[in-house]
Amino acid sequence: MEEMTTNQPVTEEPKKSGKKAGIIVAVIAVIAIIAAAAYFMAPKKDAKTVVVDAIASAVDTEETSPLEEIFGWEEFYEAMKTSPYQVDLEVQLDGGSEDLADLTSGKLFMTSKADPESRSSSAVFGIGYAGMDLAKLQAYMDDTNLIMRFRSFPARRLP
Repeated sequence: MEEMTTNQPVTEEPKKSGKKAGIIVAVIAVIAIIAAAAYFMAPKKDAKTVVVDAIASAVDTEETSPLEEIFGWEEFYEAMKTSPYQVDLEVQLDGGSEDLADLTSGKLFMTSKADPESRSSSAVFGIGYAGMDLAKLQAYMDDTNLIMRFRSFPARRLP
């Protein structure tokens, strides 16, 4: 048997330029180093600042609160600056658990009056029990005076 030989010219593949590949790798490495340096050296915001900014952007400052819509606090506050007013508050415990049974019928109360024209105000703070006022603190204030009086009522037989 004879071997067949072909006389075809052998074509040599062109050699890729190692220089081009090296330059491309070097450029990519430089870009990566610059990006990493910019990321790590950039000034970082404080965590508190980030949270405050996020909340501020989430809350619309022009939005009216539900309490404002119901009670009109702004109008109330503006009226308090220009006209006389009185505020009364009483908190009374009418019932509750056995632990609080001794405090049933206990109350705390406060009355405040003010007159912006005369620049005077007065207040009464008190503690009561079973329909009796046990103690009161009364105060009066104007531009020149501050008068306070504490009244404690004599011990009475409590139910």
